[in-house]
Amino acid sequence: FEKLGLRRIHEHTKHRESYKIGSVKFEIDTLKDIPPFLEIEAPSEELVAQYVQQLGYTLDQTTNMNGEQVREYYRQRKKDALPPMIK
Repeated sequence: FEKLGLRRIHEHTKHRESYKIGSVKFEIDTLKDIPPFLEIEAPSEELVAQYVQQLGYTLDQTTNMNGEQVREYYRQRKKDALPPMIK
């Protein structure tokens, strides 16, 4: 990519476990400095809600953030925890 004039602006490593039942995909992502999180992808919100409940959670305990939004959320939390001079 560098030969094309592109420069790397971000690199990260993640571990992903993927599961599937019917048309519903479950993906557990583990990234550095972020607790593991589960993504449920389904053709309808009702199916997502069904599996969230079967896993012992409620929709109020979930978010619709994508992976990048989750990373940004934890970057901000880490930044906010630092003393003002270090930010």
